[in-house]
Amino acid sequence: MAETVKDISAWHGGFIHTHRAIAEVVDELAPLVAGSGDQDTANWINGVFLTASKLHSNFYEDELPENMAIGGLMQCEELADFLRRRFGLA
Repeated sequence: MAETVKDISAWHGGFIHTHRAIAEVVDELAPLVAGSGDQDTANWINGVFLTASKLHSNFYEDELPENMAIGGLMQCEELADFLRRRFGLA
């Protein structure tokens, strides 16, 4: 997920150096990708990004049961594929 966001940013001339910067790019991308008035898609993007963030901390802290981690990973893969297609990186 983070690599997809970094790729999109780089494609448009930006460079991401911190976790905070990844979140800021997602926060800017969500309403743009969702389109005018499509709050459900914007919420989906932001929600899956939060899931990705939790998976990142889970890597270090082992906080989630396996089935939750797998479900979160599947959501992140779905969003990464969606963003790659949307930005012509697929």
